Amino acid sequence: MHLLLTDRLTCPRCGPTFGLILRADELEERRIASGVLGCPNCRESYPIEDGVGDLRPEPRAALPAEEESRQPADTEEETAQALLGLGGELGLTPGVAQTVLTEGVAHLAPGLSERLEDLEVVVVGTEARPRSSPFWSRLVTDGSLPFHEATVRGVLIAGAEAERWLAPAARVVAPRNRVVVLDPPPGTGARLEQAGLRLRLDSREAVVAERSPGARTLSPGVAPLSGPR
Repeated sequence: MHLLLTDRLTCPRCGPTFGLILRADELEERRIASGVLGCPNCRESYPIEDGVGDLRPEPRAALPAEEESRQPADTEEETAQALLGLGGELGLTPGVAQTVLTEGVAHLAPGLSERLEDLEVVVVGTEARPRSSPFWSRLVTDGSLPFHEATVRGVLIAGAEAERWLAPAARVVAPRNRVVVLDPPPGTGARLEQAGLRLRLDSREAVVAERSPGARTLSPGVAPLSGPR
């Protein structure tokens, strides 16, 4: 898990106005292999083990091991990048800006990480214990996206997971950045509009919605990202 990702994380128990404090026990090339994230408000501790942050509140049930990811189809990574509106040369400090992928599209993480070297890809799941990676970050959550509001540079969601992730994605995506749902179920576009996003594309293959400029954040001390790149 990338060290700078921890600046964007919030306590799942206390909500988006409470950030977490990191104790890194094992660190290599700005990636945390083991450590603890602690909430100064509720005193809950969230372990980082084998590079994977477990941000589920106690009690934490054991999870099955993640299955091998399937290989992306031809142009699938290129299409995802285009729908997210992410250029190949972002000019960002590596690890500062994050794009979130839900576990149903986790197979796109390797390709997007390679294509977008200045962007930290963060795979968030709930159903399995993910394998660690030296190239992108992995989180386990209880179904929330534990990030400060308006600080994530894009969220990519598999349509089968839309019910769980639409509302959290609309909250965390930064102004002028996008929530993309692949193979969306009916009504996805309308739900994202109701959440305050502006619809850019609504088709059977994908729904793309963008957060308008000037969106406020309830997260103290963390400025929203501004601009898509």
